[in-house]
Amino acid sequence: RWGPNPTLHRETPTGRAPVFLCLKDRRPIMTNDLIAKAAIDRRLAEIITPVIEDLGYELVRVRLMSGKETTLQIMADKPDGGIEVDDCGAISTAVSATLDVEDPILDAYTLEVSSPGIDRPLTRLKDFDMFEGYDAKLETDELIDGRRRFKGKKT
Repeated sequence: RWGPNPTLHRETPTGRAPVFLCLKDRRPIMTNDLIAKAAIDRRLAEIITPVIEDLGYELVRVRLMSGKETTLQIMADKPDGGIEVDDCGAISTAVSATLDVEDPILDAYTLEVSSPGIDRPLTRLKDFDMFEGYDAKLETDELIDGRRRFKGKKT
């Protein structure tokens, strides 16, 4: 989520893609709602973050998705990257036990633990720093020049 004055720079019409700037002195305002948007997601993040961190991992994103079936999606990573299937299994076991005790979700749900993957969401300030120079898609809450969605290199 961007603050009231996101720093967005679009190149002059030379055929180049727009460039996103995150300046150190005018950094976008990042809040926990990049990791967890809805109130229930934020509550779940409060419950599971200590569990995940105690195992040596970091929470990247949590989403409780409803539809035909309810799924709790947790994305986690190692601080230096490179999470494996066995890591996801350990997180799933520990988080599942904690959620059974806390019981924050009323309905039956499927717990899904995964790595952020190659198209990882940028949810933390360190993600923005780590992926400087890569292509990024950006969506804002408010219109900027009549648009909400942008694509370009993160600089």
